[in-house]
Amino acid sequence: MLNIDKNTGFTLCIIYFALMVIPAEVFFQIGSIRMEPYRIFLILTALYLLPKIIKHHQFELHEKALLIYCLWCLFSFIVNHKAAGIQSSLILFLEIFVGYFIGISLGGQLNSLKKFLYVVLAVFAVLIPFAITESLDGYRILHVVAASVFNTPVEVYLGDQYFRHGLHRASTIFSHPILYSVCAVAILPLVYFVFGRFKATLVSAGLFVAMITSVTSAGFVMLGIQIILYTAKQLQKTIPSIFKIITYVSIISYIFSSLFSNRGPVLLLIQFVSLNPATSYARYMQWQYAADDVANNPFFGIGFYEWSRPFWMDSSIDSFWLLSALQNGYPASFALGAFVILSSMAHWKTWKKTSNTLFFTFFITFFSIAFAAFTVDFFDRAQLFVFLVFGMCNSFLVKNKGIS
Repeated sequence: MLNIDKNTGFTLCIIYFALMVIPAEVFFQIGSIRMEPYRIFLILTALYLLPKIIKHHQFELHEKALLIYCLWCLFSFIVNHKAAGIQSSLILFLEIFVGYFIGISLGGQLNSLKKFLYVVLAVFAVLIPFAITESLDGYRILHVVAASVFNTPVEVYLGDQYFRHGLHRASTIFSHPILYSVCAVAILPLVYFVFGRFKATLVSAGLFVAMITSVTSAGFVMLGIQIILYTAKQLQKTIPSIFKIITYVSIISYIFSSLFSNRGPVLLLIQFVSLNPATSYARYMQWQYAADDVANNPFFGIGFYEWSRPFWMDSSIDSFWLLSALQNGYPASFALGAFVILSSMAHWKTWKKTSNTLFFTFFITFFSIAFAAFTVDFFDRAQLFVFLVFGMCNSFLVKNKGIS
């Protein structure tokens, strides 16, 4: 444990979340460093937490993997960008490692988690009218107001390409609609466990509005995964091997579609699941072209340099996993993947040993976020929020270490 009072840990989580929902247009420059309120908080919190982590915290295997990921990114950024890479690696360390341990500071307190979710739900509820208005006219009012106060650049409209199924894709305080959706759907399993089915449906209005008005496939896919896993858990009472069946069916389906379809499993999934097959196909092509750069730079990646692609392709990479390998090499992706897999397995095993549905809920949370990361890059606020949630979930493993 971090030897932190539970109220202090809860306060750190609330302040961090409050700062991360401030629009990105609120910032100032210190040299080449973009200073936003949440970054100042992370620096100060690191000075407070790191001595406690070093002195009191006993690292679990999944946390060692996360630390290795951060250290490898430091090496790879220095290899690719020399001294300039230190700045990028420190920012990554603050946003991922320190952000994760802010979540750990919650201390595995269910009541604190409930109060935190109340705050998150209240924020998403407040965003409802802004999301609906933005979905109708495309005007990003919260970003515009923030930019006008701090005299910073802003995208007033995201453009015609963000008009989908009769709606302008809303982003509210987030820099991109997909982040608005992913952050909302990521906590749905926790909300339904903590508040119960009926009450959770009522208080989750802001989360569902985010999923709908952002008009992004990722949120719906995450929700579908969560429903499938929860339904499988319910069916386990009558079909004890249901999860093995799902695993085998998934593997067989993948092999079958690979052998007998000229499109393959990924393209089939794009065709039948995506709200916009064109953008999903563009993501597929990113994997095809960027894979060559990863293969040619397997250990340290290419950093922030341009990746190989046709002139007509956009420079963005819309996959957290792919971007990790592209920028920092295979070891970084393996370490980050190990963190997610080992954390998920620890929650699964604890659920099996204790029959406490809370740990199965954490497993669902990890699984749905990890799956979304194949088609979503967790940049900006999403990265902050995801690793804060990961830390909160894993804080319950620390508390129940003896049985996990």
